[in-house]
Amino acid sequence: MTGAAMGVRPLHLLTSPGAMIPVCLDHAAADPNVRGCLAVYIKLFSQLDYLAYRPAKLLPLAHVLGVSDARVSQALTVLVSRGYLARGPDAGQGHTYRLTVSPLG
Repeated sequence: MTGAAMGVRPLHLLTSPGAMIPVCLDHAAADPNVRGCLAVYIKLFSQLDYLAYRPAKLLPLAHVLGVSDARVSQALTVLVSRGYLARGPDAGQGHTYRLTVSPLG
């Protein structure tokens, strides 16, 4: 079942005619507490959704972003603590995450 089918409206902020940026990404860009985590959040934003928990593998993320796996792990911890991601059950050798509707402000 999709978010639209459940009555969940997509969160978007109109920034210019025809350009839509999800509010969570816009909020994260302005949040000084997640400034160093934006690349991880943006990459995960395309891989996760608001309903299902999905695995996030540290090494592939680190490789794509050109950072250490420790840096990705730290970014995930910050993103969870600030409410941008929710951590779910462990999935084998990694954790699962999903996007949240409203980050902590």
